[in-house]
Amino acid sequence: MSYVNEYINDADISKYGITKLNRRFVWLEVRPQWTRDSERDMYLRVVGEGREEFLDDFDFSFYWHGELILARLRRKFGEKDGLRSISYEMIKLDMDESNIEDREQMFGDLKEALVAYGGAGVLNRSNIVNFEFKF
Repeated sequence: MSYVNEYINDADISKYGITKLNRRFVWLEVRPQWTRDSERDMYLRVVGEGREEFLDDFDFSFYWHGELILARLRRKFGEKDGLRSISYEMIKLDMDESNIEDREQMFGDLKEALVAYGGAGVLNRSNIVNFEFKF
C-alpha cells in the first residue's frame, strides 16, 4: 500500500498521541489529518507553520519505524517546464543519531510521503507534476 491523505480517526489519535503532539507544538486542528502508509506504519503530519518572513516554512512530524522525526521544510510552489511544481528544502532535521546509517532510506520514505501530501494533504486540490527535494 502507499501513502494516503486522510483524517485521523479517534482510535489512531489516541494510539499515536496526536493530541499530546499537537499541544507540544501548540498546533490547533479542527480535524487532525495525516499522510499515512498503514502497511508500513508510517505517517507524515504538519505540526507547525512559519509567520511573516518564514511563511513558507513548515514543521512536519514523520513517524518512521517507531521513531518520531521532526523536520522543518521550506515549501515553494512554482512552475517548471510549463507544469506546476513544488520544492521542499530541508531547513532542520531532528532524528535519533543512532539511526544515521538509515538516513538515506528515511529520506526516500519522507520524499515519498511528501509527494503523496502534495501541498495540502487531504485539502490538496491541485495537480502538482514536478517535485524537487533539496535534502
